[in-house]
Amino acid sequence: MKIKTFVTISAVAVALVSCGNSSETKQNEKKYSYQECGLNCPVQSLEQRIYDAYGSYGDVVKGDLLDGGYIAEFNQVGNVVKIVQYDENWNLKKVVTCKYNEDDNLIEEIVRSNDGRLIERLMKEYNDEGEGKLTSRTQYDENGEVKSYSTKEYEGGYLVKSTTVGEIETVKQCKKRDGEIVLEVSTYEDGKLMNSVHYSKYDPKGINEYVVYDADGVKTKEGYVRYDDKKEKVEERHHDFMNDSTYEYKVERNDKGHMIHTYRSDNGSESESYYEYEYDSKGNWIKQIVYWGKAKRPSMIVERTIKY
Repeated sequence: MKIKTFVTISAVAVALVSCGNSSETKQNEKKYSYQECGLNCPVQSLEQRIYDAYGSYGDVVKGDLLDGGYIAEFNQVGNVVKIVQYDENWNLKKVVTCKYNEDDNLIEEIVRSNDGRLIERLMKEYNDEGEGKLTSRTQYDENGEVKSYSTKEYEGGYLVKSTTVGEIETVKQCKKRDGEIVLEVSTYEDGKLMNSVHYSKYDPKGINEYVVYDADGVKTKEGYVRYDDKKEKVEERHHDFMNDSTYEYKVERNDKGHMIHTYRSDNGSESESYYEYEYDSKGNWIKQIVYWGKAKRPSMIVERTIKY
């Protein structure tokens, strides 16, 4: 059975519209939708299709369409305003529309089925202190009932508390030093402490070393995550003391910042993928070939059509 290594179309849609400020960043380091798509400049539209792939006498052959694809339309600053999703037969599946405020922050996302029925609606609010940081997020179902509600609180521009209310109430409280340096993050569910993460090192553009304790103060996990100067994760390793297992992840990127090799090891079970790209005249990739395993077996081909 072929192992699919790509994200789902719905996950792509989430990435496309998640373009607000990072809640952990004080400065206004806004990411627009085109950047979330790995594009280096604003575009009018992006069409993406994912195909099966196989090897034949040394060549990579494109197979059938996998899980469909999407067409995204963008506004002038590069935020997506509409995403039309298609199934594997390129039949209409869903339509997502997005609205933004004057600061280019997402304030509304509506998802409708192929016959126009409402599936869900997302509303976001931001502070008015010139930072444009997310303060609340409300998700409604097809009947207009609240599915989940979350809030974020800041001190000096830095996130210190987030609360999510759904089937249970989850609260994350963050202790920091010098505003940005995270010392501890504690998670509560319905008022009960579940775990706390203690950082001995914390650098959004470097290495973060941490230890996780349960509600009784017993160490359950220990590890680190390392980021590059663009805050992209390049390495992660942790040991889970509860089941005596070790997880490791590494990623290599080319000079354009695109993944070319990923490696995962989960308690001795290893997997890795390799990526090759073709670029257009503006330096945006229009074709990606994914290879699976050390033998580099072709797994899939992603094709993109970009309109500038």
